[in-house]
Amino acid sequence: MTAKISSFISENIASLFTDVRFFPSRLRNHLPERRIVKKKFLGLALLAGIGLAMTPVIAAPAVATGDYQFMMFSKDGITDPAEEDATMKTALEEIGTVTVFDGGDGSASAWTAAIAGMDALVFPEGDVYGDGDAMSAEAAAVVKTWISAGGRALGTGSYDHADFIDYLTGITRTWQDSDLSSGNYDLMIESATLPATISSGNYTGAISNWSDWTTEEKTGATEIYGNAAEGDAAIVQFAVGTGSFTYYAYDWYPDESETLTVLPEWNEALRLGAAGNYSDAVGGGSGFALDLDLALEVGDTVAGADVNVSASGLQPATDWNLVLRSTPITLDFGTVGDGGSVSSTVTIPAGLEPGWHTLTLTGTGADGKTYQRVASFLIASDGTLGEAVVYGEVTEVALVDTGLAAAGIVGVSLLATFLFFLAFGAFGTKGRLRTAGIDLQVKEGLAVLNRKLDRLERMRRLRKKP
Repeated sequence: MTAKISSFISENIASLFTDVRFFPSRLRNHLPERRIVKKKFLGLALLAGIGLAMTPVIAAPAVATGDYQFMMFSKDGITDPAEEDATMKTALEEIGTVTVFDGGDGSASAWTAAIAGMDALVFPEGDVYGDGDAMSAEAAAVVKTWISAGGRALGTGSYDHADFIDYLTGITRTWQDSDLSSGNYDLMIESATLPATISSGNYTGAISNWSDWTTEEKTGATEIYGNAAEGDAAIVQFAVGTGSFTYYAYDWYPDESETLTVLPEWNEALRLGAAGNYSDAVGGGSGFALDLDLALEVGDTVAGADVNVSASGLQPATDWNLVLRSTPITLDFGTVGDGGSVSSTVTIPAGLEPGWHTLTLTGTGADGKTYQRVASFLIASDGTLGEAVVYGEVTEVALVDTGLAAAGIVGVSLLATFLFFLAFGAFGTKGRLRTAGIDLQVKEGLAVLNRKLDRLERMRRLRKKP
């Protein structure tokens, strides 16, 4: 459609300037031609506007903004207050106020007071969770409750926070870190605004065995930046209830050559995570994940096969369900608990006809919107899996129901406008148009417009008289 409009505009530009090289002069002096010119000019202007409006807009990279309140844990002997912590503090102060906290006496009451009213908690490289003096077990529970209720936490130099993340998420993982020798980490989620890459630096201890993690280990974990060729993950967001803990591989201790290159990229990544931009890009709210896994390979018998369901970052006390189609059969359902997560295993029933079928997992994110993920599978005539299971992306249900994303709605609206003006003769040069077999007279409307132009012309001439 856009290509046709562009072609039409090009043709009419040539035609317009052939007839009217100096439009205002011809409007004054050649009234019979003015009617043709007026209609062509109106049509061309409308087409140009529609063509520009339908041109895809490329969004600028996201830049974190706002006026946030951050708590940064910083304590000599655990973190590096003089260098790494100070560098991160300066970066975060561009978008808010940073309150430095050393853990006090490590008690639950000290941490409760420190995190009250904060938008995000920042943990620089250092094992705060393993230091009972800075964070007691009771204090760790306070932090977990705060994050689980929708809070954001960030940890850098990630391998020191592995035990902390396992505690917060309730999942034990195998952690291996390594420094990417060269190259970049790529954006691994769909986003029109987040930077496409982030550079590897010294020392960027990424999760080197990310690609080897099991389904359970990846439950509630969303890779934001990674290197697919190496199987490394550099920034990962872990769901903690309806909140999140974002892992950063970088330790904010750059080589001198990186202070003007690598460091600014990671500073912006820090701000984006602290401001919630990563959570928004993931969709569903902080720590949101909606996963389906059919334990099937091509040639396996479909009836009786397991379907593993896992979800995190869901809104507590909301309903979720798993529906088998084409004839809808609810295989599983329930109410989300306080932790915002769901885990279940069901089996595919017998008696399904050969052909394509779908499994749809639906739940409500912490942002209050309903989301779903669909898995499609083909049953062959002998009851086995005919092709590999096709897993769709997480999609907002409202967009699925309408079948139109925002860009589609805009396109349809512009098309409707185009057809409206077309029907009322905006593009005619002879006063009539035949569209879809309908003959529409526009002379009367054009005559009214012409009379207005004549009146304006007479008024202009009267004003020029001495």
